[in-house]
Amino acid sequence: MVSKKSKLIFLMPPKTASNSLRKSLLDSEIVFDSFDPNYHKPNTHLYLSELIENFKIENPEEFRIFQIFRNPLEKFVSAFYHFRPHMPNYYFISNIGLNEFVLFYQECLKSENYVSCIYDDPLYVQSMINKKIHFGFTRYFVEQNKWNDLNMKINYIDFRQINSSFENFGINIPQLEYENVNPIKKETLNETSERILKEIYKKDFFLFN
Repeated sequence: MVSKKSKLIFLMPPKTASNSLRKSLLDSEIVFDSFDPNYHKPNTHLYLSELIENFKIENPEEFRIFQIFRNPLEKFVSAFYHFRPHMPNYYFISNIGLNEFVLFYQECLKSENYVSCIYDDPLYVQSMINKKIHFGFTRYFVEQNKWNDLNMKINYIDFRQINSSFENFGINIPQLEYENVNPIKKETLNETSERILKEIYKKDFFLFN
């Protein structure tokens, strides 16, 4: 989300309370600009460079940029359980458990084509992007530091302290009410999965700590 009037940019990786934050921001007194309807990508979970391109921002260094940041392990688990119901329709994997998926995801990251590794029909992803609906869940497990793809100064907000942190920055928004809360989870990460994910998301852990 972007407010040129207030010179604010909000980066919103999936599973970092992005829907809750969006609702709270829209209920605030901040005036936000509309997405360019002719932009060639979906208007959700955009990287910084894409937001600047979409909103035609010529002076991004004058903006304050914020991003909610979540413990990478918690985020991965949350993303998996949000992602899992869609697996039987579009993915090679079906009814796979959390720790099995960690191993599968690790192998797909090493493959020549990540999308082809996970998707039964990779064209599904491109069709969703072409229709500007969403990114076909391909950004659900991306490292959080990737949203700052221009290496600019980012004000990171701890997921656990969202409301108080925004107040500290002088931004007054209604208290967040969390949406898209996952159902009860039946599985937790084992030691092997935690070790794998800590290596995959080591740059994120550096920021989180």
